[in-house]
Amino acid sequence: MKPLFEVDQRYLNINCGSYGVTPLPVTLAATAFSSHIERNPDWFIRQELESLLLTIRQKLAPLVGCKDVDELVLVPGASHGLGTVFWNLAVAMELGDGDVIVEFSTTYGSIRSTLQFLRDTRPGLIISTLELAFPLSRAALLRKFQAHIRSILSSSCHGFRRPRKVIAIIDTVSSNPGIRFPWEDMVRICRDLGVFSFVDGAHGAGLVPVDLDSADPDTFVSNCHKWMSSKRASAFLYVPKRNHHLMLSTFPVSHNYTTPTPKDPPTRFGSMHNSTGTHDWVPILSIAWGINFRNVIGGEKRIQEYCRTLALEGGRLMARVWHTQVMDDMQLENGDTWTEEGELTTAMVNVLLPLPVASSHARSDDQLQRVLQHLQDAMFAGGFYLPVFLHGPRYIEHSHKKDGRRWWVRASAQVWLELSDFETVAYKMLDICTEVKNNPELFPPH
Repeated sequence: MKPLFEVDQRYLNINCGSYGVTPLPVTLAATAFSSHIERNPDWFIRQELESLLLTIRQKLAPLVGCKDVDELVLVPGASHGLGTVFWNLAVAMELGDGDVIVEFSTTYGSIRSTLQFLRDTRPGLIISTLELAFPLSRAALLRKFQAHIRSILSSSCHGFRRPRKVIAIIDTVSSNPGIRFPWEDMVRICRDLGVFSFVDGAHGAGLVPVDLDSADPDTFVSNCHKWMSSKRASAFLYVPKRNHHLMLSTFPVSHNYTTPTPKDPPTRFGSMHNSTGTHDWVPILSIAWGINFRNVIGGEKRIQEYCRTLALEGGRLMARVWHTQVMDDMQLENGDTWTEEGELTTAMVNVLLPLPVASSHARSDDQLQRVLQHLQDAMFAGGFYLPVFLHGPRYIEHSHKKDGRRWWVRASAQVWLELSDFETVAYKMLDICTEVKNNPELFPPH
């Protein structure tokens, strides 16, 4: 498989999860189509583009369980889709005093920044954070989530009047750590309790099975360039028709914008997203070529099964080399139990690094950042890269609890990788960690 990807032969790419990797056949098709556009951009934009976008939506929709193509539109990226949704919800729902948006401590950074902006500009809006410290079983996560939502709805722990509106942001798979959330069950909890659900599927389509009609979220966004083999950046936004009245406009405002009315045709949502300014449409068009590529090499089910199996086996191999553990294999606390093997793992696996806990040596966030930067520089010098992050219960001021965060990596399996690649990276990373631990500037002695 490796010849089908343009990865530098001196670099072992074991981090598809961050930005994706475009297959060579998709790159060649994209390059050729860029030339086609440049031959006559007027003709392409005015005569071809709209029908091509519809064709891609029709090709993509069945893969993600969406029967009605009018509920699915194409956007430049998941962050763009998120911005579109919350820009509209803030206006259409008149979000303000006493309304609540629920996030997790593991929610992606740019989303948390978006929520911070909303809180800064919508007086009285509450951002409620559910703290999570993995390992945690799916069942325990669902219990925590449901209890958190119920506490908000009863206003028992916030000191505000009963919220008028509650929105929950739910991951399909979180970023760091890379955890598969029971998002379908979480959407069901939201629906039962009258909470609006936004599903962040940045790590979604191509990584885990997605059936939108069955799960029935209020909104859903997913990248296609991370795990569906399209060119960077490309994504889709799903909004069921019951919520189209909340999507007043696109972001930026579409050339096809019309004042919303009760008599709007069902195609208005899609039509507006066909014209959101001049930009490079090739990455979005490449979604079709990515789908074709994946069908040729085995299809979604076979690809996802291979990558998940490799992630679990590769992660456990790394853990053996480091004398640590994969997050899925750790002992759970407070009577919590796993319901299935590797229930947190997709094609991304979280492995504990052979480094001391954060509180053992580092005394400030600046010092932790220096450790992270040193690890990153050493990995690039070694011809590979893994996302390194701190995770676990953190020190709480004026509390007896200490910083229990530990150093983790997230490794991504892909079709061009084999078990031996994980072994190669494991031994390289072991040498790096040994050097870092013995560096008194990074880990000063007690």
